[in-house]
Amino acid sequence: MGYCSASKDFAGRVQRMSEGTEPIRATSSSGKMNAKGDIIEGGVEEEEEEEPTSPTSSMIIDKHMAAVVLHKDQGNELFRQKDYRKALGQYHRALLYLRAMDDPDAKKKESDFGLALASQGSQSSAIPESRRPEIRTMGVATRVNMMNCFLNLAEQARKGDSAGTNETKTEITRLLERCVTEGKTAINLLDHFRGIGNPIEYNAAKAHWKLAQAYQEQEKFELAKEQFTKAGEHGQDARKALQELERVRKVYEKAEAQRLKAVFAGKLL
Repeated sequence: MGYCSASKDFAGRVQRMSEGTEPIRATSSSGKMNAKGDIIEGGVEEEEEEEPTSPTSSMIIDKHMAAVVLHKDQGNELFRQKDYRKALGQYHRALLYLRAMDDPDAKKKESDFGLALASQGSQSSAIPESRRPEIRTMGVATRVNMMNCFLNLAEQARKGDSAGTNETKTEITRLLERCVTEGKTAINLLDHFRGIGNPIEYNAAKAHWKLAQAYQEQEKFELAKEQFTKAGEHGQDARKALQELERVRKVYEKAEAQRLKAVFAGKLL
């Protein structure tokens, strides 16, 4: 897609924001992010944008999609570097722009940076139906990338704490819950394609697959099996995953049985 000069100026400003050379301020209920793109506890910074000069709907889409591509590409590069927290920050920024253009769950809108941008002009809510599949497909792909980050962070936390402290367990639980939330949102977003065209099967398969992995880590085996099966329906080879799931389930059940036996024996002593 070719972008107009205004889009390039906008993308340049977004680049300066992500580098921390242009200030941003804000709050959000979904977690805050500093100027370097890291997600930390609290709110997301909200930029004070200048009022666009009578933008057309096409201009808004092009500007926002330029920002989405910029942040998503930066997130992908950080992911390749295994800097998963900063990658999450960039993916989150991309989602804010996507939600500014199109929010299927409008009744559940949050007050954050992306929606502040959306409120700048009534044109932003008048997205042509022909563009919605493109926007929502990008939204699903970005959320799947975020799920990847959460799963990798949980694995890092587990490997970094061989003693299995309560603090680490709490952090892993939080990361897996965030992964599940993103997965459910991605799948819900795919459901909105029913009235505007078919989703890309690859995105659907990946969303179900990553959600299944999160459920498996949470030891919610029936939910994991359901999601692995759905991933298979969208083209993934779910057979091996289901075999592995069954193996993990048996290991868990055996360990749990031994634990309960030890507890019971201790009570009888």
